Amino acid sequence: AGVANDITLTNSGNNFTGSVSVTSVRDLGLRDSNALSLGSLAVSGNFSVTTAGALSQVSGSAVEIAGDSSFTNSSTGDITLGESANRFLGGVTIGLARNVTLAAAGGVHLVSASTTGSLQISATASNNASIGIRNTQTWVIGGDITINAAGQDVSLVQPHDFQGVLSITARNAVINDVNDLTLGTVVVTGTLQVTAGGNL
Repeated sequence: AGVANDITLTNSGNNFTGSVSVTSVRDLGLRDSNALSLGSLAVSGNFSVTTAGALSQVSGSAVEIAGDSSFTNSSTGDITLGESANRFLGGVTIGLARNVTLAAAGGVHLVSASTTGSLQISATASNNASIGIRNTQTWVIGGDITINAAGQDVSLVQPHDFQGVLSITARNAVINDVNDLTLGTVVVTGTLQVTAGGNL
């Protein structure tokens, strides 16, 4: 479509049985009535995707989004975007999903997230000064949380609800939970600041 044009395929009856790849587009909107597999994407604007089944990506592919990204699944559907070449330069929103895996070659600004299961997120470098993983709204995570930002800072200052075990690898980390918080493996080479509204 080109960097000046949009692709909007958001009809609720869509069913992409193969993987979807887009080499060049401005804004991209996708919807699938079942599971959806992403190939490589190059989006110069915003990206939104809604699926009724699992959302995954092809091994070796790269999802590169210059603007904001929005992913919505269901309480029983997984989102697995774990390829290390992914880049999310804008904010990322997880509307609803069961288990979520998110990896990026740059930093990740996970604006908000709602999962009934686990969250695994990794960032190998930063897009925002020294902050590898950050947020501006709350996360509600029903399962275990694993954050890997080795050499980067993690700033999760909003009133989150981490209902499972939180494990983290980072340089400096700030964690805030409105309820009880259970820590798993914590590897922080700098400072660690933890606030819990209940037991820690």
